Amino acid sequence: MTNAAARTWAVVIPALISTLLALPESRAQTVCRTANCAVAPPPACQNRAAPYTLTVSMDGFAFDLQDPKIEPGDCVTWENLVAITHSSAEDGCRDDTVGNSCQSAPQAGCDWDTGNLPTASPRATCAYAPAAFPQGTSWGFYCRQHDSPSHTGTMHGTLRVTTPILLTVARNGADVDLSWSGGDPSWKVVRSTGDPQFGAANTVTLPPTGSAASPYHDTGEAGRPEMRFYLVRNKQSNEP
Repeated sequence: MTNAAARTWAVVIPALISTLLALPESRAQTVCRTANCAVAPPPACQNRAAPYTLTVSMDGFAFDLQDPKIEPGDCVTWENLVAITHSSAEDGCRDDTVGNSCQSAPQAGCDWDTGNLPTASPRATCAYAPAAFPQGTSWGFYCRQHDSPSHTGTMHGTLRVTTPILLTVARNGADVDLSWSGGDPSWKVVRSTGDPQFGAANTVTLPPTGSAASPYHDTGEAGRPEMRFYLVRNKQSNEP
């Protein structure tokens, strides 16, 4: 039984797990991306449990989410779902060209820019390092094609960086007790069976829902033969 205080994941019997495998994407770069934001995930966004890389969709003429919440050092995948070119740029990124089409290199002071995301290249992953995006800060963002840094259009939102979530896992007979601190505070508990990257086929999202707080008691899970992994993450506004 591991009694761990770790932000990323915790493992419950029978043993510790080795370093997670990297799953890089192989897609071509496009213009006007910042160093921390690329089609192929930056190194900081590899070797991560899947639920810790939040996906924000560009659907129609809106972001889903408009108010994403991450922890320091987290990553966000910005994904275009429609047959319209979209992008995600931090408010400090100026408009480069007529039509905001992002045809130049990223300028100084631009903290993240996905570049244009047509349907042929629909996603980019950005790494939000704690030094540049510390806890307790908020960052406005916009779509170059359908908004502006002053938010005169339709597509904009605010990225918020919460405090880190620190998780402790302990065995309680045949049960598992989880306790944590930090974050929104409004959380989701995620459990994976046998998969430290928390792939969809092996992962379930558990109570608490809403603003229910630490601790959480997972009945009977320590008595099962399969390895169990847990994490606690910020609950997003589009989740029940």
